[in-house]
Amino acid sequence: MARFDYTRLQETHDRFKAKRNEASQTGDFSILADFWSTGDDVTYTWSGGLGKQDFVAKGRQELLKYVLGSETAGHKGYTYPNYKDWPRAIDPEQGVIIEFWDTVSPFVREDGSSIHVEGHGGTWIRFNDEYKIVMANDFFDQEANDAFFKELIDRDLLDPLFKEHILEVWARKADTDYRVTAEEIAKKASAGASRTE
Repeated sequence: MARFDYTRLQETHDRFKAKRNEASQTGDFSILADFWSTGDDVTYTWSGGLGKQDFVAKGRQELLKYVLGSETAGHKGYTYPNYKDWPRAIDPEQGVIIEFWDTVSPFVREDGSSIHVEGHGGTWIRFNDEYKIVMANDFFDQEANDAFFKELIDRDLLDPLFKEHILEVWARKADTDYRVTAEEIAKKASAGASRTE
């Protein structure tokens, strides 16, 4: 018998996606907090390829402050629909769901076409015994993502906070090893604040 109930995993993920859609419309991603474990075992990462984890947040505090806070600032109106031809994978033995999605901006071009990422993205999600998310990794086509944000920047369509965040990510990528943790971001912000005092 599987460790996790398949239907319950499916229903939990459906509720999570519905709440994520709500967050996309309001810009308040903190409403997703209840889906995550309340323990310090929580880990979130995102990766654009090359075998690296480009961002890492560990523990409930970093999850709330960064993943559901500063890292999603300016995301209002952006949606992440699942690919119809790529059904999610559910593993009831491991308590894992893998979903595939697109990133769609709220903007359209002069010809009426949607501005969205011309590439694939996905999330690897692991649940604990209470059916709370304990680990998630977003993975995507970095080159397609960069082209998407470059078009939005060139058209002056990005929210200022969102634009600042993207430019900072690109600056980090110029380094040989651009993996960054939430703790490092906090240290940088603290140093910046002290310089302005």
